[in-house]
Amino acid sequence: MVIGIDDEEGALTAEFDGRVVSYPYGELDTLVLAYATTIHKSQGSE
Repeated sequence: MVIGIDDEEGALTAEFDGRVVSYPYGELDTLVLAYATTIHKSQGSE
């Protein structure tokens, strides 16, 4: 989850399972969107 953007530092701050990580703008291409679904919902889409 993105928790902050610092334009002065040129960095984005994200939280992963309680860990806070800072990414410089030049490294943002290393982040990948992720999605989750429940078993109940996935069974209905068969």
